[in-house]
Amino acid sequence: MSIWHTFQKFFRPEANPSSQRSFTLEGDLLLSLEQLARYRGSTPRKVAADLLARELQSVEVERETWEKWQSLTEREQQVAALICLQYRTQQIATRLQIAPETVRSHVHNILHKMDLPNRIALRQLLAGWDFSSWA
Repeated sequence: MSIWHTFQKFFRPEANPSSQRSFTLEGDLLLSLEQLARYRGSTPRKVAADLLARELQSVEVERETWEKWQSLTEREQQVAALICLQYRTQQIATRLQIAPETVRSHVHNILHKMDLPNRIALRQLLAGWDFSSWA
Protein backbone atom coordinates (compact mmCIF):
# COMPACT_ATOMS: atom_id res chain seq x y z
CA MET A 1 0.00 0.00 0.00
CA SER A 2 1.40 3.41 -0.95
CA ILE A 3 2.05 6.20 1.53
CA TRP A 4 -0.79 8.15 -0.07
CA HIS A 5 -3.33 5.35 0.54
CA THR A 6 -2.13 4.91 4.11
CA PHE A 7 -2.64 8.58 4.87
CA GLN A 8 -6.00 8.60 3.09
CA LYS A 9 -7.24 5.78 5.29
CA PHE A 10 -5.91 7.55 8.37
CA PHE A 11 -7.22 11.05 7.61
CA ARG A 12 -10.44 10.19 5.80
CA PRO A 13 -12.42 8.18 8.32
CA GLU A 14 -15.50 8.06 6.08
CA ALA A 15 -13.52 5.72 3.81
CA ASN A 16 -12.87 3.37 6.73
CA PRO A 17 -15.45 3.98 9.51
CA SER A 18 -14.15 1.23 11.77
CA SER A 19 -10.90 3.12 12.38
CA GLN A 20 -12.15 6.67 12.91
CA ARG A 21 -9.63 9.03 14.40
CA SER A 22 -10.02 12.55 15.66
CA PHE A 23 -7.56 15.34 16.14
CA THR A 24 -7.58 18.43 18.26
CA LEU A 25 -6.18 21.53 16.66
CA GLU A 26 -5.05 24.23 19.01
CA GLY A 27 -3.39 27.60 19.09
CA ASP A 28 -1.64 29.08 16.10
CA LEU A 29 -2.32 26.09 13.87
CA LEU A 30 -6.07 26.29 14.36
CA LEU A 31 -6.05 30.06 13.92
CA SER A 32 -4.07 29.75 10.68
CA LEU A 33 -6.37 27.05 9.34
CA GLU A 34 -9.45 29.11 10.21
CA GLN A 35 -8.03 32.20 8.48
CA LEU A 36 -7.10 30.21 5.40
CA ALA A 37 -10.51 28.52 5.37
CA ARG A 38 -12.28 31.89 5.48
CA TYR A 39 -10.11 33.13 2.63
CA ARG A 40 -10.89 30.04 0.56
CA GLY A 41 -14.55 29.86 1.58
CA SER A 42 -13.99 26.43 3.07
CA THR A 43 -13.66 24.72 6.43
CA PRO A 44 -10.49 24.28 8.51
CA ARG A 45 -10.82 20.49 8.15
CA LYS A 46 -11.05 20.71 4.35
CA VAL A 47 -8.11 23.12 4.19
CA ALA A 48 -6.01 20.82 6.39
CA ALA A 49 -6.92 17.82 4.22
CA ASP A 50 -6.04 19.73 1.04
CA LEU A 51 -2.70 20.89 2.46
CA LEU A 52 -1.83 17.39 3.58
CA ALA A 53 -2.82 15.90 0.21
CA ARG A 54 -0.59 18.42 -1.60
CA GLU A 55 2.34 17.68 0.70
CA LEU A 56 1.90 13.94 0.29
CA GLN A 57 1.87 14.38 -3.48
CA SER A 58 5.06 16.43 -3.20
CA VAL A 59 6.71 13.69 -1.15
CA GLU A 60 5.71 11.12 -3.76
CA VAL A 61 7.21 13.24 -6.56
CA GLU A 62 10.43 13.62 -4.53
CA ARG A 63 10.61 9.85 -4.02
CA GLU A 64 10.04 9.14 -7.71
CA THR A 65 12.61 11.77 -8.70
CA TRP A 66 15.18 10.25 -6.34
CA GLU A 67 14.57 6.77 -7.80
CA LYS A 68 15.03 8.13 -11.32
CA TRP A 69 18.20 9.98 -10.24
CA GLN A 70 19.62 6.75 -8.85
CA SER A 71 18.92 5.00 -12.17
CA LEU A 72 21.44 7.35 -13.83
CA THR A 73 25.02 6.26 -14.20
CA GLU A 74 27.68 8.22 -12.32
CA ARG A 75 28.64 10.05 -15.53
CA GLU A 76 25.00 10.84 -16.31
CA GLN A 77 24.64 12.28 -12.81
CA GLN A 78 27.68 14.46 -13.42
CA VAL A 79 26.25 15.72 -16.70
CA ALA A 80 22.81 16.30 -15.14
CA ALA A 81 24.37 18.26 -12.27
CA LEU A 82 26.31 20.44 -14.69
CA ILE A 83 23.18 21.04 -16.76
CA CYS A 84 21.43 22.19 -13.57
CA LEU A 85 24.38 24.53 -12.96
CA GLN A 86 23.68 26.10 -16.38
CA TYR A 87 26.68 24.58 -18.17
CA ARG A 88 26.35 24.24 -21.94
CA THR A 89 27.30 21.18 -23.96
CA GLN A 90 30.77 22.43 -24.88
CA GLN A 91 31.47 23.52 -21.29
CA ILE A 92 30.42 20.10 -19.98
CA ALA A 93 32.58 18.36 -22.58
CA THR A 94 35.59 20.46 -21.62
CA ARG A 95 35.00 20.00 -17.91
CA LEU A 96 34.61 16.21 -18.15
CA GLN A 97 37.17 15.81 -20.93
CA ILE A 98 34.76 14.07 -23.27
CA ALA A 99 33.48 14.84 -26.76
CA PRO A 100 30.42 17.10 -27.18
CA GLU A 101 28.69 14.19 -28.98
CA THR A 102 29.20 12.08 -25.86
CA VAL A 103 27.65 14.83 -23.75
CA ARG A 104 24.66 14.92 -26.11
CA SER A 105 24.34 11.14 -25.80
CA HIS A 106 24.39 11.38 -22.00
CA VAL A 107 21.79 14.19 -22.11
CA HIS A 108 19.55 12.04 -24.32
CA ASN A 109 19.85 9.13 -21.86
CA ILE A 110 19.21 11.39 -18.85
CA LEU A 111 16.09 12.91 -20.35
CA HIS A 112 14.82 9.46 -21.33
CA LYS A 113 15.43 7.94 -17.89
CA MET A 114 13.96 10.97 -16.11
CA ASP A 115 11.01 11.02 -18.57
CA LEU A 116 11.58 14.69 -19.41
CA PRO A 117 11.31 16.57 -22.71
CA ASN A 118 14.35 18.85 -22.40
CA ARG A 119 17.08 20.36 -20.23
CA ILE A 120 14.78 23.11 -18.98
CA ALA A 121 12.42 20.50 -17.52
CA LEU A 122 15.40 18.80 -15.87
CA ARG A 123 16.48 22.09 -14.28
CA GLN A 124 12.93 22.72 -13.09
CA LEU A 125 12.56 19.23 -11.61
CA LEU A 126 15.85 19.46 -9.74
CA ALA A 127 15.64 23.18 -8.93
CA GLY A 128 15.70 22.59 -5.16
CA TRP A 129 18.76 20.35 -5.27
CA ASP A 130 22.19 21.66 -4.29
CA PHE A 131 24.73 20.94 -7.00
CA SER A 132 27.32 23.44 -5.76
CA SER A 133 29.81 20.68 -4.93
CA TRP A 134 29.68 19.55 -8.58
CA ALA A 135 30.89 22.93 -9.89
